[in-house]
Amino acid sequence: MARKFIHLLILFPIILLVIAVYTPGIKGPYVLDDGENITLNKAVALSTLNLSDIYDAALSNNSGVLKRPLATLSFGLNHYFAGSFENTLPLKLTNLFIHICNSVLIYVLALMLLGSPVLHQISKDWNRNITAGLIAAAWALHPIQLTSVLYVVQRMNSLSALFVLAGLIVFLHGRRLLAATEANGLPIMYAGIIVGTVLGAGAKENAVLLPLFALTIEYTLFSRGSLSVAIQKQVQLFYAVCVLIPFVFFSGYLILHPDFILNGYLERHFTLSERLLTQPRVLWFYLSLVFFPSVPRLGLFHDDISVSHSVLDPFSTLPSLIGILAITIFAIIKARRYPLYAFSILWFIAGHMLESSIFPLEIAYEHRNYLPSFGLLFAVVLYLRVWLEKNSNAHTLRYAIPLLLILSLGYSTWSRANIWSDINILAESEANNHPNSGRANDFAARVNMSHNHNVSKALECVIRGMHVAPNEAGFYIDLRIYLATLSSEISHALPKNKSGIIEKPSDLKIQGLPNDITISFENRTLKLRHTSSNGNTIRDILRDKPITVHGVSSLENLSKCILSPPYYCSTLQKDAFVWLMTAANNPRTSSAYRAMLFSDIAQLHASNMDFIHAYEYITYACQTAPYRLAYQLGRIEYLIRLGKLDEAKQLLDNYNQLKPGNNIERRANEETIAYLQKMYQESVKEKQGR
Repeated sequence: MARKFIHLLILFPIILLVIAVYTPGIKGPYVLDDGENITLNKAVALSTLNLSDIYDAALSNNSGVLKRPLATLSFGLNHYFAGSFENTLPLKLTNLFIHICNSVLIYVLALMLLGSPVLHQISKDWNRNITAGLIAAAWALHPIQLTSVLYVVQRMNSLSALFVLAGLIVFLHGRRLLAATEANGLPIMYAGIIVGTVLGAGAKENAVLLPLFALTIEYTLFSRGSLSVAIQKQVQLFYAVCVLIPFVFFSGYLILHPDFILNGYLERHFTLSERLLTQPRVLWFYLSLVFFPSVPRLGLFHDDISVSHSVLDPFSTLPSLIGILAITIFAIIKARRYPLYAFSILWFIAGHMLESSIFPLEIAYEHRNYLPSFGLLFAVVLYLRVWLEKNSNAHTLRYAIPLLLILSLGYSTWSRANIWSDINILAESEANNHPNSGRANDFAARVNMSHNHNVSKALECVIRGMHVAPNEAGFYIDLRIYLATLSSEISHALPKNKSGIIEKPSDLKIQGLPNDITISFENRTLKLRHTSSNGNTIRDILRDKPITVHGVSSLENLSKCILSPPYYCSTLQKDAFVWLMTAANNPRTSSAYRAMLFSDIAQLHASNMDFIHAYEYITYACQTAPYRLAYQLGRIEYLIRLGKLDEAKQLLDNYNQLKPGNNIERRANEETIAYLQKMYQESVKEKQGR
């Protein structure tokens, strides 16, 4: 009973502090891919809890190869109990609850590791509890964890971590039983690893690193010499089954299917070799954020880290690579002599074995340190406690100094949470703190347009983005959209003669425009231009460079701007056809993006009542992405408009008989299906009435 009270006495203030530092941002905005994964995903918006809807919601996400069903279903349950996704509070409260649960698990894990054969003599039971509490507090309150809490979709990351931590605790319980009695330990170890990995991977794929974390603990903090020869062989078999065999099978799969990796690089501005060369520098950057967290250096985007093109470009690549290899090899070789150092480094490296390796992910994100940071903070707190006990005669200093450091971490997190309370503050902060980040400038531009309709400010961000990412077509397209929008708005406000024609002002000056925007009148129409707004530049980039998510998103926005009232971008339709076709014909464009581009071309043709070409391009989209129901429905619409009602009826009947397995696509297109059914019936009546 007394032991439980001690645990509660330690954990309760940690939980209160975590709640306090995150409260300012708990009602903050959705950001980035929260939309496509949550708010715009109709299948995940659960309104009932029947098995069919639950199944569809769980499998409605395409973020990872395993579809991350547990995390996605949790979003669906948020919708069911809250009634909508309009308010972020229920989702962020759930994220905070998961983070608190993880903090408790970190405390338990730290306590068990402190009691491992190698570390148990460092502190007595009471000090061990305090030390575990300090470790848990440092981890829970560290500002690098913020995006895993307040960035809603990163629940995938924190929920995966929850199962990994729980699995490791079960594994450690089994390992201690094995060391003590050599009975029942191995089955429990297997259960912890297998169940933790499977459930964790249901939230995010990096849970497959759980066996590697277990191996790190075994190698650095446990002694196998006390085990019998038979048990030692069983332990070796355990790691062969849990680590070696899966690694060999997965490596073999990648060798036989290299496109699984290489296709992802088609839409990146860096190659596989460039990513591998860059990651040592990224790892050192992560280490600096863990040990010396600074709010201006932290952020949602870190694409301002330059890509390494060779071991000497930039020069820091080679020393970074040598440094990472050196600290890792030293940790492996000297694990018996320096177990705590070895554990911290090998845990950190193990935690980055997926997201800092060959996979075509973006270069750097802070949330990738959610679990890897634990090993580093574990070692820092323990080293600090041991040093203070040896060198400080003042008993209070042994607790005051670690406590002050932890409170400073909490203050930094609280400061960041305040920034995350408002989308405008967040966007401005990201752009100011990371001016060389293309994504930060893009984010700020979109926020200024969509939330504030501050076109001038959006233009500043886009122009800055063009300078830092000159090969990103999205910025140049955004520039044309914003210039067209502002030109139309200014033209609408200018005085007109009785015929409705704009009268050219004698001296037109517009406050707040970037200096390199020029104003002219052509054919009694106001035009805003920028030196980089040449359509040929956009065409050349779309032809020669990778088609990124930013580029496709900007082309999609251009199409919407042309097709939707008040038609600000109608003058760009001719250019849009060229740019869309150029991007679609780029050999590095993925099939999913190519299909989207063909669909946009079809819609532009349809807006001109050219349904023959609209049908031609929507057919290309269907052939490129036959699994997308939306394109098939577009094909039906153009058949109806072309008067080919028999063909349209045949296709429409097929989609009226969709099997349950296709419910996700059907739910996302329910309104379109109903619209087409009505259109078809009206067309039949019209034909019969002739």
